[in-house]
Amino acid sequence: MNLSILRALPAILLLFLTLPLTACVSTTRSLYRGEMELVSISGDACPDKGKADSHVPLELVLEQSSHGAHPINGYFNGPEIQTGHFFGNDFNRLLVVYPDETGIIAPNHNLALTPTPDGINGELREKPPLNSSGCYFEKATLTLKSVATNGEPSRAFERQQKLFGAEEYDNQGHALLKANNPEEAIRNFTESLKLRNEASQNDQNRAYYALPVAIAHVMAGREGAAVSLMREEFTGKTYSGIDILNLRMSVSAALCAYANDAGDARQEASEKLMDAVARELGGLDGVGTV
Repeated sequence: MNLSILRALPAILLLFLTLPLTACVSTTRSLYRGEMELVSISGDACPDKGKADSHVPLELVLEQSSHGAHPINGYFNGPEIQTGHFFGNDFNRLLVVYPDETGIIAPNHNLALTPTPDGINGELREKPPLNSSGCYFEKATLTLKSVATNGEPSRAFERQQKLFGAEEYDNQGHALLKANNPEEAIRNFTESLKLRNEASQNDQNRAYYALPVAIAHVMAGREGAAVSLMREEFTGKTYSGIDILNLRMSVSAALCAYANDAGDARQEASEKLMDAVARELGGLDGVGTV
């Protein structure tokens, strides 16, 4: 036998030993779209549009892996509902957490998923924590169809993952702002905005999400920085007529809510910001009614 082949045998054997290990590690992502029917809801914060028997458009991304503590992992997202993160190792009982509940050690919400010929069905059951004033889906059914074209599932998974993180940072920022800690709040809000921008660079609601950063700057004694930030959000962007109206309404409502929150550390800062924005930016599209 050729000596060069003998010398190469250890490397060849190592290659064959490692190949089966890497071949066993696989991850697949799937995308589904459809609707969620609210069968039973509870909580003082439930809006009229969220009443039982109503339907909500829903997008769900599913990741299945052959390794890790949670081989089943994913997110669901829909208009005016928090992004939900589900995980586990049994399709019949997946744990669900939301951005404002990530500190809870034992989640109270469960999701069961069942494959169908053209997609996936599911049942979501949420269990409200004690003394909660939120809105919860005691029972909601999911009817979703598969959408799997040209890498779209992976893009959707990364987008929803970033939106979940953005909402998580946003919740933490609001808690810090309410505790009169504007500097730490700004760091959380800035990270939230960064993730939202990565998830959707043309998000028309960015000015709404930037508003708490401006309030934090005023609380920290930097009114000029707050006005500059709002000017940046309202200029250099192309808005349609309805987008301008929606932006005015959302920013105005948020500012009024902060200003009317008696006893909160944000109240005085919100009133100052409202005056400054009206005085210096009142002529710009999107802020005429603030």
